[in-house]
Amino acid sequence: MSVIIDGMDQAKTKIPNPVRHSKDTEHLFRQAVHVTGILDHGAEVPAQVILEDCRASKDSNNTINSLCYIIRERAMQGPLPEIFNLQLDNAAGENKNKFVLFFCALLVGAGVFRKVKLSFLPVGHTQEDIDQLFSRLAEALRRKDCNTWADLESIIASSYTSTNGSKPRIVKNPMVPDFKTWMSGIKWQVQGHSTPMCFKFVKNDEDDVVMYARGRTSVNVVDGQKDEDSLWFPEDGYVIVSTHDAMDLWRKPLFRVPVRSVPTADIRHTVQKYVALDMFQQSTVDTWDEYLASVDDDIAQQCAICRDLREQEAKTNQVSLLLCMI
Repeated sequence: MSVIIDGMDQAKTKIPNPVRHSKDTEHLFRQAVHVTGILDHGAEVPAQVILEDCRASKDSNNTINSLCYIIRERAMQGPLPEIFNLQLDNAAGENKNKFVLFFCALLVGAGVFRKVKLSFLPVGHTQEDIDQLFSRLAEALRRKDCNTWADLESIIASSYTSTNGSKPRIVKNPMVPDFKTWMSGIKWQVQGHSTPMCFKFVKNDEDDVVMYARGRTSVNVVDGQKDEDSLWFPEDGYVIVSTHDAMDLWRKPLFRVPVRSVPTADIRHTVQKYVALDMFQQSTVDTWDEYLASVDDDIAQQCAICRDLREQEAKTNQVSLLLCMI
């Protein structure tokens, strides 16, 4: 199973975004939509796109949630392969950090995969197929009005076609579990990860999950020998977690990341301005009203009296994560 995950520049996906701005609209507030692209090579639907507003921060929780999502999608097609190859952008806040690396170790420790190989894309990468997905979307956004979430979904679906003829599957505002807090339930340590560009996770003879690292993502051979950056180190690997501890953590419940506020007042002002300029039809206004009402309701439910509901959510999240264990 080979997967690449990357995020698109949010400046290109703000809404409302008509093709032509005027002096009355160019300075209006527009909502940033975080677009995460996932390509699962060999899947029935290779291209997956996750759209999120700012209710959850863009950090390793989102990355891990995307991993769980694509693994569950593949598991529904049949047995998972033994080896999972993953490529991520070389961004420390979201991807290249101890939480994402530890979760890769958990996937091995919990028996989801026999081996996980994690590679990081170079800065400014432009030759990956995920870049083609974003390039086509950016071009379509330059030519079409994108004034609502529904417009954005439609443009994504029409702008890219996978080699097998399928259109992207789009998920909007998934619930993001707090993996980072969940991981704090046991003692673990990831070290030596700041410089290397490639990692692999396997079990050793003691049934511990160990991590190996190397300086480059691909092997470079000079005069019949691998160069220093192509060699895995250290010799015995870094011990990350025991299989026992990994399985114990895997069974513990997950809680949702606390919801952050969304600038709904600013969005409503923008919508009203477009109405006053006779640029929005009533159907567009109704779409925004429905979305903003759902956001207000979600934020309002974060009070103390709803704690029992969030505990029920935790059980649901636990079940969804265990679906990865095939």
